[in-house]
Amino acid sequence: MEAPLQAALGAPSVRRYLVLNSALFHFILAPVLYVVVWCAVFSTLHILVRDYWVLCLSVSMVSIFLTTAIIFVLHHSNKEINMNVDVRLIQVNERLVKHQLLVAVADWVQSCTGNMQLYFVFWDMSRCLRALTETLEERSSVEDDAQNKMKRNMSHLVLVTEDAAVDPEPGGSDVEQDSSEQRPLLRHEDTGCSTSSSQWEGAKVSTNYSLIPDASLPAQAKAYQLLMTYSAAYVRLLVSERLPGASHYRPGPRGNHCSDAHLCLCQYVHNKILR
Repeated sequence: MEAPLQAALGAPSVRRYLVLNSALFHFILAPVLYVVVWCAVFSTLHILVRDYWVLCLSVSMVSIFLTTAIIFVLHHSNKEINMNVDVRLIQVNERLVKHQLLVAVADWVQSCTGNMQLYFVFWDMSRCLRALTETLEERSSVEDDAQNKMKRNMSHLVLVTEDAAVDPEPGGSDVEQDSSEQRPLLRHEDTGCSTSSSQWEGAKVSTNYSLIPDASLPAQAKAYQLLMTYSAAYVRLLVSERLPGASHYRPGPRGNHCSDAHLCLCQYVHNKILR
């Protein structure tokens, strides 16, 4: 599995993102951010407030509040699905789930030391798949209820890819069948000039792919896609002990079938998407 992991996380831009979004970087960022905010607020208020001690106290309180708010936002964002890391691991988990394994990148700070590692978790997906499929089948009785909730809660999950642009000239009559994104915006037809093939070399076309399951898919296919989409995010929160509280949703008549955590993967998906 080294090749799929290297393809998913080996890009320099992804490695930079992992460093800048790590818990250790946020740990170092907090005091630096406090000093910067303190200096900025002090330089703004020192003309208005003449009492030095009142000024220092006011600046310190404002700086603590702003720094805490920024760190809280960054900490909260790490509890959501990460488009730059978790989504890249979907294809890897699709291969690993055949061997009852899931993988994620998790990190936290312990004793002023950052721990960022790949974590592999043994996970039997069959029970979660069966439970979530039953839930979606029950929701299918209510017209468009589940699909509308998925659109509302997953509308921000859009994967942008860049594909090589197709030169419209050699195709002849096939040009009319190509999408408008694959055609040049300006054609010099009046002057008899055409775009040279050298200008198309290296050209890219951006394509957006939504992670929302298609409405025409059967319930089991939708459940599988949802579980795979959130698998890396769930494992990351599981190993770092940051899963949300216990869920009121019970997967099937036997209750929670997960013995390793108080919140199962299907419960996590249910709380995020279908509640």
